[in-house]
Amino acid sequence: MQQHSFLIRPCTRNTSGVNGISETYTITNGKKYFYFKVFFYNEQDQFRNKKFYFTKKTRDEAFKKAVDFRKKYESKLMYGNIEKLLKDMEKWRAENKKCNKCNEKGVLLYGKGRK
Repeated sequence: MQQHSFLIRPCTRNTSGVNGISETYTITNGKKYFYFKVFFYNEQDQFRNKKFYFTKKTRDEAFKKAVDFRKKYESKLMYGNIEKLLKDMEKWRAENKKCNKCNEKGVLLYGKGRK
């Protein structure tokens, strides 16, 4: 079974409403520091997290930044190599375009498979 680099469905204890983002706090020197924690796997399949600290006034801003980071990271993992794939496809088309049954656009002019 293939492991996904991010969660497909939300965890049962997710209170933020967004996959991979949890709201939590830490206590340092008797003071609570609240933050959103974003969980993800990097390109080398290593588990990572990033924290977005906030106060009562900046909570919405920190949540928006956490969601933006998570969405950008998911799209990078899903579509990160799309530019390389498109370049490879164009290169392959340029090399294999020399077909005596096709025109310059690669459309079949005659033979089996013609519309």
